[in-house]
Amino acid sequence: MKKRLLLNFVYWMPVGHTVEAMKYAKGFADSNKGLDVYVALNSATTTELAKSSSWIKGVYSIDIEDIWEKGEKATSFVKLPKKWDYIVSDQRSKNLGNSGYESKMKKYYELFNKYSSASWTGLTKCWFKGELPKELKYAPNSKIKIEVPVSTQKYIKNILRKDKFRITVLLAGSANAGEYPTIDSWIYILKEIKKKYPEVSFYITGYNKPQNGRTSTSAYSNEEINKLLLETDAVNCYNIGLWNQIALIKESDIFFSPHTGFAFLSMCVDTPWLTLSGGNWPEYIFNDVPFYSVLPKTKEYPFYASKIKFSELTIEEKRRVSKMDEKRIKERMPEIIKGIRLLKTKSFTYKKAVKEHIKNIDKSGINKKALFWFDRIKDFI
Repeated sequence: MKKRLLLNFVYWMPVGHTVEAMKYAKGFADSNKGLDVYVALNSATTTELAKSSSWIKGVYSIDIEDIWEKGEKATSFVKLPKKWDYIVSDQRSKNLGNSGYESKMKKYYELFNKYSSASWTGLTKCWFKGELPKELKYAPNSKIKIEVPVSTQKYIKNILRKDKFRITVLLAGSANAGEYPTIDSWIYILKEIKKKYPEVSFYITGYNKPQNGRTSTSAYSNEEINKLLLETDAVNCYNIGLWNQIALIKESDIFFSPHTGFAFLSMCVDTPWLTLSGGNWPEYIFNDVPFYSVLPKTKEYPFYASKIKFSELTIEEKRRVSKMDEKRIKERMPEIIKGIRLLKTKSFTYKKAVKEHIKNIDKSGINKKALFWFDRIKDFI
């Protein structure tokens, strides 16, 4: 009889956290033949991605709002088994606050810890401290792959142009608009790329119709998006659904975006990621796929570890600090072109991308101590 492990990974909603859970689950599934790995996720995140992962035996969608109201009687909590052989909880669950949404997640963990039991319990990253039981193994940073449904592949092929070079662009993540360029800056960027690569087609994606508590890309108005589409002759791929977005990214030569957890999906379908870096967080998941980060040249980046009270700045101030203002965008344009050139080159492998990234980090003057890598990727240590 197989043993069962629960990866208790109920956290914030952004897509990137689902990818984190999928990679952690793969690390256990790859290393233990007699083990079934289950995952508990916030129901407001992209649980369907985990459910489609062959290495995950089952997924439990946890409704945080319902648990906040009904406690242990909430339907999703009742359905979650409480007895396991192993339970590994998200490290961040130990540092949740007592207000806002974090207090709701904290209540879930308090209830789970009260009613659950296992022969061994631990936190993510505990394996780096030698805390795993001898019989339980873990392979750090295991590569994951998302299988795209045939139906979505057919949908995407119907909207693709007969182009030779394809870039899918996500203009913004779910953070404040100040962490991203203005729409006019984006128009400038895409036009400059078009000058260098006349054969390129741009596919602009995003999701400005949030549902069921999920995050959205709401930094730009519909009028701004339509302006960009018109001036750059880009294809509108907004609100086409998650799986269709993934299929689109898979069919693209490059995925281009600011920092956002959604972009981790490109690494799961082997599409190189070009990042206009800035804002609170650095890039940290690469999944053995080529990438290029156009880093801001400032010692305050990443801002989560900075003395600057980034969240309190105005949108204009955030853009200046993040080097996302019009002047700094123009200064970074040559490096954006360089990133495209490298990612178009088949010989630019993941290992070469790592070396280039380390070199750029050293040149940028950014706060190296604040950088981190998923599962302590050995290439960066």
